[in-house]
Amino acid sequence: MNRIQLACFALLASALVLAGLLVSNGRQVLPEAQAALVIAEPGFSFMTAETRRDEEALFVIVNDKLMIYTTSLTGARGRVELVSATDLSRLFSGTDAGGGATGGGRAPR
Repeated sequence: MNRIQLACFALLASALVLAGLLVSNGRQVLPEAQAALVIAEPGFSFMTAETRRDEEALFVIVNDKLMIYTTSLTGARGRVELVSATDLSRLFSGTDAGGGATGGGRAPR
């Protein structure tokens, strides 16, 4: 067996080991969606998600409007702050070329 054949077998063996690891740990690659964090009823939807360390966001959809609020979990008093408000009907109809943010961006801290 020459060096080229030995290198090919080594690469093939390592590829099989890596494929085995991916298959055995494939369930852990992508996090699962947690439906417990979503409340959806006709006319409105709420969803929470961790956006930063010690910060969560509340996504609210009411009457074709998406509003995003953040809550800071640090400090003695928590704050709830409106980050963005977007008209989804304008955004998805293609008439809003600017992206639809009507509530401004994140306020400076």
